[in-house]
Amino acid sequence: MNIFAIISSLITIIGCFLPWLQFGALFASRGTDSLDGGLIIVLSITTCVIALVNHSKKHTRNSWVFFVAGLIGFAVAFFDLAQAYERATTISDSLGQIGNLFGSNNNISYLNFIGSGLYIVGIGSFGLVISGFTGMLIVDNPQLPMHQNVQIKKEVEKNDTVGKTDLSLLNELKTEGILSLEEYNNKVHDIEFNTKLQEKIQPLIKVLLESKEKGLFSEEEFNQKKNTLIETQSSILRQWINNKPKLSDINPSILEELQEHHKVQLKDLLDRITEPEFLLKNVIVINNNKIKAVDKDRWKAIQEQGYQDKFKLIHEK
Repeated sequence: MNIFAIISSLITIIGCFLPWLQFGALFASRGTDSLDGGLIIVLSITTCVIALVNHSKKHTRNSWVFFVAGLIGFAVAFFDLAQAYERATTISDSLGQIGNLFGSNNNISYLNFIGSGLYIVGIGSFGLVISGFTGMLIVDNPQLPMHQNVQIKKEVEKNDTVGKTDLSLLNELKTEGILSLEEYNNKVHDIEFNTKLQEKIQPLIKVLLESKEKGLFSEEEFNQKKNTLIETQSSILRQWINNKPKLSDINPSILEELQEHHKVQLKDLLDRITEPEFLLKNVIVINNNKIKAVDKDRWKAIQEQGYQDKFKLIHEK
């Protein structure tokens, strides 16, 4: 669509430099000799520049400019063509009368006096109308070209295999006694932290990359925004990890009484918690041999109905 608009703009500009009204080699009036032609040239240059920018950015913004400029150009060409027809008809009739005085019966068509420039301007303007109308119907595709999507995929997923390889290597080092249990746990914690951080920032980095590819900001601005994003999300994630409910928040005496499979269920429940205030809003119980989280309002209703004996309370704040 943008290519078609560029071609139509160039055709219109060329039409302005060609004769609009002519009389052989004796007289020629071009579009550049009138204000109408100057207006069309300015509009065509504007549409050509917009189409070039759109083509470079892979979008269809401001297509309405093509449509409006095309309508104006077509209207001007039609109006000037009507005037040229009147003048050409007058010249043709006058020449016909002069020919009759000298005994010539050859009629000269008025079409001989209308230059090609007006027709070309009309064709180019009509092309702009089509380009603008088509562009206004098209919603910019959020999907980037394949080579850009590959770049984004590499950017946001490059640490996935690294994390898996690091965990395997750490297990080998711990098994061989090169790493102590504390060192192993610290390094595993770092890998898990980086993995969770990647999960949070990958979608955001993808948005930044798409914006950069669309020319919304430069490479330097992209790197600044990416670094700021990583720092902000790292801080949020660390704060969350520090406040996240842990097994150490459970009463040690109750924790010792739990069977191993209950401890596994409890740890799994705590790992799946997504808000630090979870333990303030819920109680943790054993019901039907399963660890469950119960909303405090519901727990209050259970107590009021006298059904609390069917539950073993594990944690309540």
